[in-house]
Amino acid sequence: MEPDRAQAVVTPVITPEALILRIVGDVDADTSWDVHAECWAAVASMPPPSLVIVDLLAVEFLSAAAVRLLLQFADACGAKGLRLCLIVTPGTLQLRILMLAGLHQRVPIFPAVNDAFGADGA
Repeated sequence: MEPDRAQAVVTPVITPEALILRIVGDVDADTSWDVHAECWAAVASMPPPSLVIVDLLAVEFLSAAAVRLLLQFADACGAKGLRLCLIVTPGTLQLRILMLAGLHQRVPIFPAVNDAFGADGA
């Protein structure tokens, strides 16, 4: 079932290499706290140095609230000793927003989930 534009859905996918958090929908001021809570709940019991991949390929809208969410989540993962990376489609507005916010300087960003497995810095 596709989420409507008023919501975002986080689906945790556990693989041998990482926990993948697939986010679908719009992440804005109305949905960012729910997304943050779902992401944090998914990583709460993970031991370091586990890899957490946030897959944003199906996110259509990424607001300033979403960028703050990702920065806070990156800090929380780092404090817990978890390695975090993001998956964002190249050439999209979402990637441009993340780059302008400087997130790429704190968290590795890849164009596909498979690129994140075993990559330096991830």
